[in-house]
Amino acid sequence: MVEHIDDEAIEKLATSTALTTDLGFLLSETGEFGPAGIVPFLKARADAADFPISIKANDKYTIITIHHRMGMKWSNIFRTFYKTILADLGITVKFEVTCNTIALLLPKKA
Repeated sequence: MVEHIDDEAIEKLATSTALTTDLGFLLSETGEFGPAGIVPFLKARADAADFPISIKANDKYTIITIHHRMGMKWSNIFRTFYKTILADLGITVKFEVTCNTIALLLPKKA
């Protein structure tokens, strides 16, 4: 069904969903509030959806890669949703998306 929705509508849907999400409740699932809770929050969400996830770090970023097998439209939904939630916490994230994967590059200083 999502395959038939245009990109502008997807952007609005994901943004609206993120803005109406109770971020405090979601982060409370991890026991961490603010930037420190982001990695466990993303891991918990991926695990709940049975999406394979990898978490790696280098000097500049923590790199979180989620494989969802749901297509490019869903990659765009996830990117917009997470971008909006993280921006609400004051965190700017770099994203890389493919047809079935989304990678978040979280700055170490976050």
